[in-house]
Amino acid sequence: MKKPSVQRRILTWYTLIFVALILINLVVVSSIAFSSIDTNASEVLVHETDETAGELTIGPNGPTLDDEEEEEDDSDPFPYYRDNVVFVIMKNGAVEYGSMPTAIQPLPPVALFSIQRVKDDTGAQWLLYDVPVESDYVLRGMYSTSEANAVFRELIWLLAIVSPILILISFVGGKTILRRLFRPINAVYQTAERIKDHEDYALRIPIGNADDEVARMAEMINRMLDQMQRAIRREKEFAANVSHELRTPLTVLRSQVEYLQAKAADAAVQKDLASIMGQIMGMERMVRQFLELARAKHIQKDDLETFELFDVVESVGASMAPMMESKRIDCTIVPPAFSTRIRSYLPAHAQIWTNLISNAVKYNVEGGRIVIRFSKPDNRLQVDVEDTGIGMSSETLARAFDPFYRAEPSRNVQEGLGVGLSITKELVDLLEGSITMESTPGQGTTVHLVFPASVFE
Repeated sequence: MKKPSVQRRILTWYTLIFVALILINLVVVSSIAFSSIDTNASEVLVHETDETAGELTIGPNGPTLDDEEEEEDDSDPFPYYRDNVVFVIMKNGAVEYGSMPTAIQPLPPVALFSIQRVKDDTGAQWLLYDVPVESDYVLRGMYSTSEANAVFRELIWLLAIVSPILILISFVGGKTILRRLFRPINAVYQTAERIKDHEDYALRIPIGNADDEVARMAEMINRMLDQMQRAIRREKEFAANVSHELRTPLTVLRSQVEYLQAKAADAAVQKDLASIMGQIMGMERMVRQFLELARAKHIQKDDLETFELFDVVESVGASMAPMMESKRIDCTIVPPAFSTRIRSYLPAHAQIWTNLISNAVKYNVEGGRIVIRFSKPDNRLQVDVEDTGIGMSSETLARAFDPFYRAEPSRNVQEGLGVGLSITKELVDLLEGSITMESTPGQGTTVHLVFPASVFE
C-alpha cells in the first residue's frame, strides 16, 4: 500500500488538530459558561433573599417591606418578584403568602441557608434558598436559570453549526498554503525523477528569486549535480585513456608472441608461447569487459539506441560458430513470435550475450546442445539460455556471480579469471534486469534473463 505524501499527512494532522481544538473549545467554554451562570444565579439569589429577609415585616395585614430610604411611607407592600428572584413566605412547611410555580411539584422541604437545585415538570432548572424571618416564618427565594442556559445553548449550537464551515475554510486555506510551500520541493523531486529516468545530468532545479531553506537546498543539489557531471566526464575520459594505455602494451606483447611462435621450432617452446598467448588474450578480454562495465555505469540518454535483441543474440551466436564447431555443439536460437525491439545500451547487451553464450560453449560437452528461447511473461522480456553441459553443484551455483570465484576442478575446462559472470550480472543490473541460474551436475545449466516492460520501444 502506497504511503500518503508528506503534504497530505501534514494537511491531515493540521485539520485533525484544528477540529480537536474547536471541540475542546466548545466543551471548555460550555462547562465554564454553565458553571458561571449557576454561580452568578446563586450569588444573586442569596443576596436578594438575605436583603429582602432583613427588610421583611409580617403584620396583621400581611407581609410588608420596610425601606429605610423611603421618606413618605414607613412601609411598602411586599414585592413577590425582585431582580429575577421569586419570593414566597412559608410557615410550617407550607406556603403562607405568595405562590410557588405550579410546575414545581411536589413542594421541596425547607433547607435553611442552603441552595437547593430542583427541576420542575417542564425540565426547567430552579435554585431555591430559604432564610428564617420573624414568628416561625421562612422566606424562600427562587431563581430560574433555564432562560440563561437556553440562550447559551443556542449560542453553542450556532458555534457547532458554524464550526464545519470554519474547518472547511481552514482545510482549503491550509491546502493552498501547503501547495505553495511544497511547489519548490515538488520541482526538486520532478527534476530528480527526470534525471533518473533519462540519465540527463545536465538538468538543473529551477530556483527563481526565492531565498529560503528550500531554495538553498535546491542550489546545493545543483552544485552536487555539477560535481557529479564533472566526475562522470572525468571517469569517461579516464576509461578511454586506460583503454588505450592497457590495450597498447597487450597488443605489442601479442605481436611479439605471435612473431616468436612463427620463429620457434621447438615443440616445448611452442607450447609455452601458446600458454602465454592464452594469458594475453584472457587479459585483453578482462580489460575489455572491465572498461565496458565502467562505461555502462554511466549510461546516459544519448547512449541508448533501438535494436532487435534477437538480432544481437543471433549475431553473437554466429560469431562463435568456429568455437562451437570445434566441439560439435549445435546452437539453436528459437525465433520469437513477437517483436524483441527494445531501447537500451547495445555494447552492454553485446558483452552480456558474449559472456553467456561463450560459457554455454566452454562448459558444454562434446556434441552438446545450446537452446536460446524468448518469451514475454507479464509483458516483460525473458530470454532463457539452456545448455547440456557439465552443470554446477549447489555450492558453485550459489557463488557463481561472485567476482574472481573459481569453481571446482571439474569446471576448469578452460582457464579463466572468474569475472565473466560477475560482470554479466552487474551489466544486467545496470540495465534494470535480473539474472538467475538453474543447474544440475552432469545435465546442464539454464540461465534466465528478465528485462522490464519499460525497455520495449
